[in-house]
Amino acid sequence: MNLQGLITLDEQITEVKMTKEKYVFLEGPSDIIFWKSLLNGSDDSFNLIDISKVDNDERSNKRAVVSLVSKLNMEKHESFGIVDVDYDCFLSRNASRDSNKIENIYYYEGNSLESLLLHSSKFAKVIELICTNISEDNIEEFRNRVVNISRIKGKIRLINDKNIIGRQLACDKLKIKKCINKLQKAEQEILVVKSLQGSWGLSQKDMDIILEKMSCYDSIEADRYLCHGHDLFQALEALIASGVATTQKKEKYTENQLFKYFIPYFDGFSENKTVPDDLIGDILIDEIPNIYIA
Repeated sequence: MNLQGLITLDEQITEVKMTKEKYVFLEGPSDIIFWKSLLNGSDDSFNLIDISKVDNDERSNKRAVVSLVSKLNMEKHESFGIVDVDYDCFLSRNASRDSNKIENIYYYEGNSLESLLLHSSKFAKVIELICTNISEDNIEEFRNRVVNISRIKGKIRLINDKNIIGRQLACDKLKIKKCINKLQKAEQEILVVKSLQGSWGLSQKDMDIILEKMSCYDSIEADRYLCHGHDLFQALEALIASGVATTQKKEKYTENQLFKYFIPYFDGFSENKTVPDDLIGDILIDEIPNIYIA
């Protein structure tokens, strides 16, 4: 263990190699909560490992999971990892990948776990449970509103990921509530970017490039991959707080609380299923999709 009491990556690998038990490596505590519920009743027993509690030199929890599983693959161990797709699926028109498949690495069917949840059929159950003015008649309209709000920030995250202007924009400065009003989409995007021109230190050239790219990204139809999971849940939280979705006694819900409402609906989902193979197509994908962008 290191000075903070965390197990090191090498120690984790040694622990796994010394047992025949199955391990699932996950990016963080939310994933652990979800998979504990999902695996309830499964015929197989799995040790769920939160990689954020493993000391490593990787730049992200996702990279750490991939690195650890890749090393275990060389030992022919049956353990596997589950990570977010993030924006890895977006490629320029002339780009290509040698392979999207990494052995024993699986991805949520969407940008992230939260994206998977919001685009699932369980969304209607959760919203109809906590909101008094949303029903099966307008649930898809409401979901689309959550998605459309999140698309603005999703486009900026994609611009960051592709390093379009040569430096990173501080997405934490873009509060999701800035994306909620009745303006037309193009006007809304201009307003949002202009509001951050000073804090982001954007030149007029930067502004023009960003707005042009955001306009190009209108053709992206894969909202489940463009919209970041946390942005979706923040948009949902903001719409409830603003009264667009009314709740009993005008209660407000945090992103964390909303996430936890989804969990019971997945309890025992893997019962009578072979994990992870039988979850592909419902919960997981086994390779990153290719989505081409301008």
